[in-house]
Amino acid sequence: MHPFHRYWSTASGSFDQMHHHYPRFYRGPSRLVWFAIGAAAATWFHKNKENMECNANGYCKTVKVIHHPGDRTDDEQTQKVSRTEERTWKWEWPPKHQRPEDYRAGIPDPVRPQPPQQPAPPMQQQWPPWDSHVADDILADMSKKASETLTELSSTINAFNAKLAEREKERREMERKWEEERRNPPKIV
Repeated sequence: MHPFHRYWSTASGSFDQMHHHYPRFYRGPSRLVWFAIGAAAATWFHKNKENMECNANGYCKTVKVIHHPGDRTDDEQTQKVSRTEERTWKWEWPPKHQRPEDYRAGIPDPVRPQPPQQPAPPMQQQWPPWDSHVADDILADMSKKASETLTELSSTINAFNAKLAEREKERREMERKWEEERRNPPKIV
């Protein structure tokens, strides 16, 4: 497309600024048509692939049954099995059970758990007898550790306060020097 295609003159007259859809004005909505064609092709491909593999119930193709060599006993039985394994293209409803007895015959009986004969005796722990000396020792150790922790904490706080006081002193000294330099600037010769 030419850079000045908007300003070209036509047989019917000259257009100064044409509508921004003018270059494909007579071609129609091509994007929409191609989108519809693509969607239809994708849908057809997907459905065709499903139909070729099998339908939702799996009745289109039969699964090949693999027999172990020990299962085969005579040639006639093998020939019957090989004839039935051939691919067939017929579809049938699954067999229906005519009577409830037939239906129940295919279901195994549920196994019911047997209740325990006797409940287990409750577990009883034997605690050692209470010793007041052990409790006193534990309390003494806890109070000793607490006092050591408080001592360490107070020494840390005191060191931190001393460091803050030292920094404050340095800051005031620096401010005093800056103020003095501002009042009496150094003379550069």
